[in-house]
Amino acid sequence: MVPTRAVLLGVAVGVPFGLLMLYLAARGLDARVTLHALTDAHPLPLAVAVATLGLLYCVQAVRWRYVSRHVAVLPWRTFLRFIIAGVAINNVVPGRPGDLMRAFWLGRAAHIPPARALATVVVDRSADVLILLGALAATYPIIPHPEWLDRLVLGALALGTTVAVLLIGMRWVGTRTSRDVTRIRGAWVRRHWAILARGAASSLTRRDLAVIGGLTIVVWSLWAAAAWMVATSVGVTLEPWQAVFITGLINLGSALPSSPGFIGTFQWLAVAGLGLMSVPHTQAFAFSVLLHAAWYVPTTVAGAVIALSASVGWFGGRPAVESPRV
Repeated sequence: MVPTRAVLLGVAVGVPFGLLMLYLAARGLDARVTLHALTDAHPLPLAVAVATLGLLYCVQAVRWRYVSRHVAVLPWRTFLRFIIAGVAINNVVPGRPGDLMRAFWLGRAAHIPPARALATVVVDRSADVLILLGALAATYPIIPHPEWLDRLVLGALALGTTVAVLLIGMRWVGTRTSRDVTRIRGAWVRRHWAILARGAASSLTRRDLAVIGGLTIVVWSLWAAAAWMVATSVGVTLEPWQAVFITGLINLGSALPSSPGFIGTFQWLAVAGLGLMSVPHTQAFAFSVLLHAAWYVPTTVAGAVIALSASVGWFGGRPAVESPRV
């Protein structure tokens, strides 16, 4: 079930903040000129961008399956379904509970403890944060530094540091925890932390980190390519480093509280980021709407279809191969 606390927090904080960001992104725009910018966008680059983002989710499924192989062996398409369904939930439900639902579905499908399934999602999503932080840090010196960007970069560094410390801690605890976690004595929290840490530690070897990092670079390179194509469709030419900067800025900035689907936050970050590159406001806003729609609409529709197919038990069946024990 969807975590109630996350939803309530999203309604109370995320939705008002997202609406404020949307207002700031659209403030001062001429509605007629903006509509023309949207309708005059070239369809071919947009179509290629949508297909590229679809390929991105396929690579994400390959990565998550690789991360999970120590605790669950399931078909690649199962991981893809879970990812798209999780994104669809984030698109329509406040509080971004989609990743928690991914862990819940994986646990049911593979018949493994929820904490062990959650560990795979933690490693999977941590890779995104660290690679995006690297992209933002690499391009930050080339960009003008307004106060809001300095603050966002500091926040991203704090988030990245927290993630790195968390992974190091799970690696340390996991390698020192008995394989039979049922023997661990103590409070419920301690026992489940040990399960989570051991599950994560199994995917934090040097070889695994190299593979996961490489796949993550591919994922966000595809996102940057899609952003470049959407910009081309509205008459904006981005240099490769600018597309990398926008990728890191939007996706790390989306960690801010927001309405479902990052509506508002996504638009403001895109408009503000392109503004640093002297892109006109109208084109920047059109870019933000079209790029957002390029992933939001397909994942929401596909997620709805997957949710309907859940009635035949795609997330609750037996794994194709018996799950390895860790």
